[in-house]
Amino acid sequence: PLRLELAAAAVGEPLMEALEAKRIVVVQDTIDGPVLTLAHPLYGEVIRVGIAPLRSRRLRLKLVHAIALADGPSPHDVLRSVLWRVELGDTPDPVELLGAARMARSFSPTTAERLARAALEVGDPVDAVVLLAEILIMQGRVAEADRLLDELDMSSLGTEQRQAVTYGRAMGRTRLGEVREAAALITGA
Repeated sequence: PLRLELAAAAVGEPLMEALEAKRIVVVQDTIDGPVLTLAHPLYGEVIRVGIAPLRSRRLRLKLVHAIALADGPSPHDVLRSVLWRVELGDTPDPVELLGAARMARSFSPTTAERLARAALEVGDPVDAVVLLAEILIMQGRVAEADRLLDELDMSSLGTEQRQAVTYGRAMGRTRLGEVREAAALITGA
């Protein structure tokens, strides 16, 4: 689904109207305003299978550009834009990557993990490690999260960063059912 103004910027109103007349797309009202979406999910599958990689790349770049120019893009638009940029080999700003990873963790842990790992490669390692650890813990991968947090030099961290690491460790202990250990971590901090 694309907000109506983004769809118009990407494909133009005449094509949108022609597709609507053929009942390929429909306009739906959402919290973010009207969106253009496919009338049936299978249409998207058929189109994706038949589209050439270079054309797909060009269209994604066009959408990324339209989102960048949009007046107040929705969080979902920003998330998709960052994800597409990563897929296209562009390196978004670490702050954008972390913000997108935070948005994605509530509905797609896999996407959130991917974006947090991308942020870890290009940005502030502490914030990226803490976020990635939280995402891993949410997936039940506590041992992996602990190994990540173990790599941090606690003596070089600021107060808020140490608190975030302690919170992550406590969250992991809670996930494992070790409530006393979690409480000890928090009260000890």
